[in-house]
Amino acid sequence: MSVRALVLPLTLIFLLTACAGVLRAPEGEIRETVRNFEIDARFSLRLDANASQTEPGQGASGRLVWRHDGESDRIVFSSPLGQGLAELSSTASGARLRLASGEERQARDAATLLKGFWVYPLPVDQVAQWLLGRFGSAGSLLRDTEGRPSRWAGAGWEIDYAYEDEAAGALPSRLTVRRVGEFELRLRIEEWRIIP
Repeated sequence: MSVRALVLPLTLIFLLTACAGVLRAPEGEIRETVRNFEIDARFSLRLDANASQTEPGQGASGRLVWRHDGESDRIVFSSPLGQGLAELSSTASGARLRLASGEERQARDAATLLKGFWVYPLPVDQVAQWLLGRFGSAGSLLRDTEGRPSRWAGAGWEIDYAYEDEAAGALPSRLTVRRVGEFELRLRIEEWRIIP
């Protein structure tokens, strides 16, 4: 069999696999019981216009793989085409950002490192909880018809959720995090993996 004869079936299998089904919570998982996870996602970060810090529309986009396990987080950022850009690791004892150039930066927490990288701080530990629909501070929460979080606002933050699965226990497929007057981060989650 020629290489050309193999390419077409393999391409079709890849396309069907990539387009198959909606994003679902892993079998047997209930959103409220999930503690640790790994996600593959596309991200888009847009900074709001602020003459003292950034140009209007400045931002970044690409892909990320984020592993949240207990009090530790590891996020690998890459370009839209998959070229590695940076790796962020954080634990209760501190955070480290390693850039593709080999340069490393350290700080007491991930938000401080990201402020140096993206101008504004992003509270990684809070975003991990927001992904799961958990909010530690007072705010206003709206739920959809299935009882899932659809919008939360509090302490200058706005979080919007979208789901591709109709199940009440579904994990979000899209998350939009806004810091009013500062930035907007959009996550398009392509895969959830639950860590026991």
